[in-house]
Amino acid sequence: GNVASKSVLAALLESPATEMMELVEQAGMLEALELAADRHNLTIFAPRDEFLELHFDADFRRFLLLPGNVRFLQELVMFHVLPIRITASQWRSGRFQSLSGSRDEVLLHWDKKQRLAVDRSTVDWPDMIVRSDGVVHRIDGLLVPKSVQDAYSAARISSSAVLPQAAPSLSGESFGTKAEAKLFHVTFPVIDDLIGSAPAPAPSPSRFSADGHGRVQDFIAALVSFGGYGEIADLLVNLTSLSVEIANLVNEGHALTVLAPGDRAVARLAAEHLGAIESILAYHIVAEYQTEESLYTLAKRHDRVVLSTLHEPPFNRLVAREIDGTVEFGSGNDLASSSNSSRSSTGLLMDPNIYTDGRISVQGINAVLIPP
Repeated sequence: GNVASKSVLAALLESPATEMMELVEQAGMLEALELAADRHNLTIFAPRDEFLELHFDADFRRFLLLPGNVRFLQELVMFHVLPIRITASQWRSGRFQSLSGSRDEVLLHWDKKQRLAVDRSTVDWPDMIVRSDGVVHRIDGLLVPKSVQDAYSAARISSSAVLPQAAPSLSGESFGTKAEAKLFHVTFPVIDDLIGSAPAPAPSPSRFSADGHGRVQDFIAALVSFGGYGEIADLLVNLTSLSVEIANLVNEGHALTVLAPGDRAVARLAAEHLGAIESILAYHIVAEYQTEESLYTLAKRHDRVVLSTLHEPPFNRLVAREIDGTVEFGSGNDLASSSNSSRSSTGLLMDPNIYTDGRISVQGINAVLIPP
């Protein structure tokens, strides 16, 4: 191309982000980026080379490079580009439209360690390139619009008879690598102990149409693999009949969202609650399919979102609301009150989309929710 020598793109071509520029060229998007740089002041998030070399899921890369899938590669590449200039000093929390054409927005925020973060990736080199027409931040993961992730999941489901895996890992800190996930599916070293000796159904192309048992095995595997959620996996499988109930509901055609408290939250449970653990955990199973994105969008659009759960009396309601860029769950009374005692009955969404397969969604939260 004839990229102007002082432009942000010229600097990016000569920068350490060689793998990112290779993806841009494979997608045939250099010209589109030049046009965008002429029209807008750009913010570009460039995944570090080491991430793309070592952790970019091989199956996912193959999917993106198939001749018929160039539009998904283009969408993914342009999801890393915002049509506005945001330097490190101008960083602000919020959701921003990218140039991908996707309705999915890019979330800018600060992570738990107060580092600049983009979706589930951390900015490990803020202001790597600063030019008059744009700025480049290096990130430690890959940004994937949900539309591309969904297309990849659908292709995997329809084209293979292998056991479905959780979504590919696209961030250094999220659910391990696909290789780790495969390990669970081949040998189930932990899951066999958790689920007992019931044989997993033979893999078949139609398995994804229902197979509640297989899906439960998959999401329990994802919880164990993710780390920090072994207690809830154990409670769902061994100390309650909820794993069987979830499997049966999926077989009947229902879709569910499991709000999974982390190990620390489970460890804080009082003895009185352990006696009613099945009832309490039923309050964490929402009778509809929600991802982190859909929950956040609903909660941001409405002051309160009421969710039905599997808890009696009939489908005891859980309330969700947006707070500080995430979603908080609790009973209506808990969320209405500002006293510390009731705050302990509310939980924040901390680990989004630990597992999502279109029928079961698992979202990690930081507290056990006590039904009213």
